Amino acid sequence: MLTPGAATGIDAEEGRHFAVEETDGALAARVLSLLADRGAAQAMGAAARQFVVERRTWPAMLAELPQLIGI
Repeated sequence: MLTPGAATGIDAEEGRHFAVEETDGALAARVLSLLADRGAAQAMGAAARQFVVERRTWPAMLAELPQLIGI
């Protein structure tokens, strides 16, 4: 769960990989809705993990390095 400012620069998809809300009350309501819907919470967690593995692990981050430095 993030505020809009905290989500700045994260290229993941809001609602699929993480949740963004403007206020404390809205954040709390979003958490409660995910707690009430185990399937939605599991889907978001799985999508978030897949995003991190595919785009933010060392191998993923370094995959384009050879092209960038001309190897």
